[in-house]
Amino acid sequence: MRPKKRILFVTPSEDQSSIFKYVMQTTGYIVQVAHGSTEAVKAFDEAFYDMVIVSEFRAADKIVEELKKLAPYIPMVIMGDEKKITQTQHADAFLKSSIGVEEMIDRVKVWSARKRGPRKGVRSEVPRSVTCAGGKSNG
Repeated sequence: MRPKKRILFVTPSEDQSSIFKYVMQTTGYIVQVAHGSTEAVKAFDEAFYDMVIVSEFRAADKIVEELKKLAPYIPMVIMGDEKKITQTQHADAFLKSSIGVEEMIDRVKVWSARKRGPRKGVRSEVPRSVTCAGGKSNG
């Protein structure tokens, strides 16, 4: 059995957090809610998350920027009003708060999927002593 995906949901709204948490938990996700940037960073340090969603913050881009410094390979999405969303630079994706529940679940499913291959932001170097197909050394 696969482990459940973990989502960190950052929002100032208690109502929105309880609705989002209920919907995502019934779909099979583990949801941790944070109500501010310091709470989000603390939760991010304490556990691994497959995805972060930041909602309805004036400083949403700054929260995403802080969390991207800690783990640049984790997808981070800003959810909210379309006019406010266009001003962000650090988020991987944007989600209108006016979309339906089914569409939101589908998008979260795609965004939280673990990608195969090298992670974004992580450099892997080939040792110089590796030999090529012809038997000659690269170094």
